[in-house]
Amino acid sequence: MIREGALKNIKVLDMGRVLAGPLCSAILGDFGADVVKLESTDGDMARTSMPLGGYFAAFNRSKRGITLNLKTEKGREIFLELVKDADVWWKFRPGVMKSWGWITAA
Repeated sequence: MIREGALKNIKVLDMGRVLAGPLCSAILGDFGADVVKLESTDGDMARTSMPLGGYFAAFNRSKRGITLNLKTEKGREIFLELVKDADVWWKFRPGVMKSWGWITAA
């Protein structure tokens, strides 16, 4: 996909849910960033919590999507590849990945 805009060379991995993360990454996508929304196999609760899914569609525009089970080895491998290529990524509070045994540093 050819991207246009000020952020056309920026890659974003969005694991946010509800409002702040999805809205921020949608705006980055509006400015041309390549945004990938990663959802758990349960899906984002915004898909079903608002009437007709309008909320989900509005805050997840300008994105591509992938669903991963991060509790499996294959899901973890794919996730780590996505993170490796991302310029921007957010989701977990400090210490979560360490508690999963994914990293050893703080």
